[in-house]
Amino acid sequence: MSSKNGRGRGVCNCVRRPSFAHDANSDKAKGSVMNIGKLHVVLVHFPTALAIAACLADLLWVAMRKDVFRHAVFYCLVLAALSAGPAVITGLAAARSQQFVGDYVSIVVVHKWWGIAALAFSVLAAALRVIRWKRLDRWWLAAYCILMVAVVTSIALTGHYGGMLVHGKQFLSGLF
Repeated sequence: MSSKNGRGRGVCNCVRRPSFAHDANSDKAKGSVMNIGKLHVVLVHFPTALAIAACLADLLWVAMRKDVFRHAVFYCLVLAALSAGPAVITGLAAARSQQFVGDYVSIVVVHKWWGIAALAFSVLAAALRVIRWKRLDRWWLAAYCILMVAVVTSIALTGHYGGMLVHGKQFLSGLF
């Protein structure tokens, strides 16, 4: 269940971990590492949008057979794979800087693993696209299509569980 913080915003049911470092230098270093977790909410949307744009451009290429869409897929997918790494790293730092309680412990674990899976699938799809730039035929095409479905599915699940962490366990439950 969400609670309100001092600024009136809803936050998840988690508490900050106390710092157990003994000297000021390790407190400062630990704080710097944990502070990169605050960038997660900014960085996570870039690879998400690029991967979805790559999938849409793939569908447009299939429908229209114009090379502009094939090029768009290539660049969107490669940039999505490259930018997914920092999104995952900042997400891991954000999760480590908080202590989750109750159901939120399992939600953050599921969110973490789906995010890592999304990174892996996007890197594999981008690598396949780079290796087979000119032509995806037969098994290469089947593997690529499976990977793209896995990319979009893992992104959707990661986003859903991330939404549950930010907006509460009932996120999207009233829509269906």
